[in-house]
Order: sequence, then C-alpha cells, then structure tokens
Amino acid sequence: PTDEQLKYERYLEKLVTCLEKSLQTNRPYNQPPIIKQNPRVVMSLNRRGILVNFRIIESSGSREVDEHVSRAFYDAGASFPPVPNYLPGDPFVATFVVIMSRNW
Repeated sequence: PTDEQLKYERYLEKLVTCLEKSLQTNRPYNQPPIIKQNPRVVMSLNRRGILVNFRIIESSGSREVDEHVSRAFYDAGASFPPVPNYLPGDPFVATFVVIMSRNW
C-alpha cells in the first residue's frame, strides 16, 4: 500500500473505534433481532469531523436495528476526530457495512 492509503486507513480506524464504542453502548435489545443482511451506510463529515449527512443505503431488514445503527452513528459523530488535511474531500464521504454479530 502507498503512504496515502495507509494514512486513509488509519483515519478510518479512528472512525471505526468511535463507532464500535457507540454501537456497544445502550443496546436497545438483549438479544439481537434476526436481520436479513448487514446494514450499509454512507456518511459525510466536514473538515472538523462533524457528521453532516448520514443515510442507510441498505437496510438490515429490522427497523429496530436500523434505528440503533442510526443513533450510534449520530452519537459517535460527536467524538470523530477532524479530517486530516491530507485526505481529499469537503465533505469527506465514507461508506460502511455494519457487521452484525452475536455479541450485539
């Protein structure tokens, strides 16, 4: 991988860490509901790391799970680090697949 790819991956890892903490906090259910697929989302951050847009582009098939994922992204958005200057885009756009596991 190039130096730019490594920097990009490091920033995404920071975002994922924030998201994982948020997803594990205040789970709305004791046992995960049955889902059809892992939800896929797209989000946009301004240069300060503030979430300016969020959308579920592929539903999990469970309204409860989709709502939890939405709340988690907005909650995590309060702790996202600023987008580094070396990353292009204003806003910075990222797509995630939220992997659901039995540990939820």
